[in-house]
Formats: sequence, C-alpha cells, structure tokens
Amino acid sequence: MHRAYLNPLPTGGLLDSKTAHRFTRILRLKTGDKIELFDGEGHIMRAQLELLDTPKLLNTETFDVEPEQPQITLYQALVSMEKLEFITQRCTELGLSKLVLFKAEHSQVDFKNKLEAKLERLKRIAQDASRQSGRAWVPKIVFSPSPLEGEGWGEGLFIGNPKASTGFRVKPGMTQIGVLIGPEGDFSPQEFESFKSQGAKAVRLAPNILRTETASLTALAQNQGALL
Repeated sequence: MHRAYLNPLPTGGLLDSKTAHRFTRILRLKTGDKIELFDGEGHIMRAQLELLDTPKLLNTETFDVEPEQPQITLYQALVSMEKLEFITQRCTELGLSKLVLFKAEHSQVDFKNKLEAKLERLKRIAQDASRQSGRAWVPKIVFSPSPLEGEGWGEGLFIGNPKASTGFRVKPGMTQIGVLIGPEGDFSPQEFESFKSQGAKAVRLAPNILRTETASLTALAQNQGALL
C-alpha cells in the first residue's frame, strides 16, 4: 500500500493537489487503489482513490497508533549537513523519537543564519523516512544551545565514550532513553564532565572507535534489538 505524509489529514474526502499529483502522476495509481496517509503524530487514514474530475477519497478508515516505547532522544553534536542527513534518515527508520542538535566545542560547522533552512530540510527527510519505513510518528527535530537544560533525565541518559568500561544496554521497562553523541574529535574533557554532572552515564557503543554517524546508528540499532 502506497503511503504519503500529510499534516493535517484531509477532511471531507478531498485530496490536496500535491499529494494527488504524487499518487496519480508519479506512482500512476488508479481509481480503486488503496492508499495510506499519516500525519506524523500517530494518526493514520486508509482509503481508496477515486480519480474523476477531482481526486477523492472513498471508504476512509482512521485510527491512532501509540508512540513507540521506549522513546529515544538523540543528542547529536553538529557535524556536516551531509552526515546529519544520513543520521536523520537512518535513525528515523530505527525508531528515533526526537533529534536534538547542538554545537559542541569540536564541531567544525556552525549553521548560524542558515539554521532554520537546515532544520526544515532535516524534517522533510525524517517525514520521508517515516513514510518509507511504515512509521506513524515522525521524530521531532530541534536545535538547542544547551541540550540538557531543564530535561530532568534519570537513569536513562547515556553518553557515548569509546574509553568507557560499561557497554550500552537498554534495560527492560525503560520508557525514555537519551543518548549524547559527539562530533568528529569527540567531546572535550570539560564537556564529558559537564554532561556526566547532569546525569549522563558514559557507555561504550562498540569494541572499536566509531565515526559519529556510525555511533548514532549503533545506539538506535541496539535499542531496536532490545525490542525484538
């Protein structure tokens, strides 16, 4: 069944021109074909297409999907846009709930006045990755100059550190998990101490030293593995 992201979901059985164009001109769907629309906030609509003068939705069915558990927040230090796009796409497929970007001491990029445009680009990538992977939810993507301020994390906050003696493990029953991943060159010693003072537990994500984008994916993949 072909899917499309649409927020808000349509009312009155009418389909907007952009979504209709994708279904009819790009995917070449025909009258009677079944489609699925999702708004990225847990609401799904399934329907059949009617393609006469105006594309319409027939036999609509709507239902809600609860957020995946545990909810996982990735605190990703700024890296190149190419790597952020890769991280956003792959981590969305792996169940990411929220992506918080921040500038670390060793971050080699600073989007400055281009920040909003970059965030919008990443949000579109997350929407498409959610569509492709069959998710009902699209992760939230934000930038924060102080990523942990006011968060109040408990035992579910971790920081990737290749020198840590403890491996990353998701305990049964956890509902919220946060993972801090540094840029190329990792976090500075001062940043490590600051995050640890805010409750982050240093963990090793793999036996080897990982690239920042590989570390993010590894954390998400291990979380998914714990759900199987």
